[in-house]
Amino acid sequence: MAVTVLGYRNGNFEETDTVFNKAISWDSYRGAPKDDGVVDFHRVAIHEFGHTLGLDHPDEAQPKQNVVAIMNSHVSKYLDTLAQDDINGVTAIYGTGPAYHSISNDPVLMDLSTRGVTYTGDNVLIGGFIVQGSQPAQLVVRCLAFSLASFGVPNALGDSAIYLYDANNHLIASNDDWFTSSDAETISSYHRDPPNSIESALLVTLNPGNYTAIVKSYSDSQQAATAGVALIEVYDLRKSASRLGNVSTRGQVGTGDNILIGGIIVGGSTPKPVVVRALGPTLTQFGVTGVLADPYLELRDVNGNLLEANNDWQQSPEAATISAEGMAPPNAKESAMART
Repeated sequence: MAVTVLGYRNGNFEETDTVFNKAISWDSYRGAPKDDGVVDFHRVAIHEFGHTLGLDHPDEAQPKQNVVAIMNSHVSKYLDTLAQDDINGVTAIYGTGPAYHSISNDPVLMDLSTRGVTYTGDNVLIGGFIVQGSQPAQLVVRCLAFSLASFGVPNALGDSAIYLYDANNHLIASNDDWFTSSDAETISSYHRDPPNSIESALLVTLNPGNYTAIVKSYSDSQQAATAGVALIEVYDLRKSASRLGNVSTRGQVGTGDNILIGGIIVGGSTPKPVVVRALGPTLTQFGVTGVLADPYLELRDVNGNLLEANNDWQQSPEAATISAEGMAPPNAKESAMART
C-alpha cells in the first residue's frame, strides 16, 4: 500500500520519501476497515509518517513489544489514530517541546492586524504601531501570506519576509522563515507560530515608542520578488503594563479582493472606545504618490456584519467626538468613525 524510504548521509538520518500505491482505491474514514476494497488513507499515512519521524514496528522489535500501536506491522482493524505507545515513542526521540503559555485577557487592544497587497519596489505593505506606557512590551510581530490561500484568499503572497524598524528608521529585526528564528520555540509556546514554514515571525521586546513593520516578497539571486496578498499581525503578550496604542497601515487599495483590511481584538469584558479612520489625499504631503482620492471605510464585527460605514468624516454622527479627541482627518474627503 505504501512504503517509506529512509535516506542517510555519513551515518546521519537526512531524508525520507513516502510513496503510496496509486493503483489502490483510497478513501479516508474512521472505525473498522470497510469490506469494499477501499483502503483508509488516513491510518496508512499516519503509520508511514511515523517512520518519517524515526519510529519502527514495535511488534518486530528485539525483544518483541506487545503493545497497542498504529506503528505495529499489522495494525488492529479498529485503531485509526495514534496510540499512547506511538506518542511515547515520538516523545522519547524529540522530547515534550516547550510548555504552552497563556496570554492574560486584559481590557486593552491585544492584537492588531492588516491585510493588503504587497507589491515590489516602494509599494510594499507597511504597518505602524505604538507601544504606550513606561515599560518595555513583549510582542510577536508576524506575517501570514502563503497560508491565506487555505482561507480562500486569492493571489496570496508566496514567500514573505518581515522587517521591523524603530522611529529613526533603524532596522531592529528581520525574519524570512519563522522556524529559523532563535525564538521559534517561544513563539510556538504562545500559539503564535505561523501555519506555514515560509511565513515570518519575530519575538521582540520594545521600549515605548513608534515602530514600523514592512512586509516584502522574499527575493535573492535565485528567486525574484513577486506581488501578493499578505497579513501583518502584532500580538501583545501582556508581559508588562505597557500596551499597544494604535495601528496604522499604508498599502495599495485595489478593487474586489485587493482592498485594505485592518483587524483589532479588544481584550477583557468591558467596552473600549476607539477611533478608526482612513487617510488618502493627506498622504501627498508626505511624498506619497498614487494616493486614494476618496476613501470609504467600513467597520464589521467578527461575523462580518456591518456595524458602521463612513465616506466623509464630517458627515459622521461622531464627528464632534472625533474632532475633540484630536483625531479629525486633515481632508474632508477622508473617513473616520468613533465606536465603543
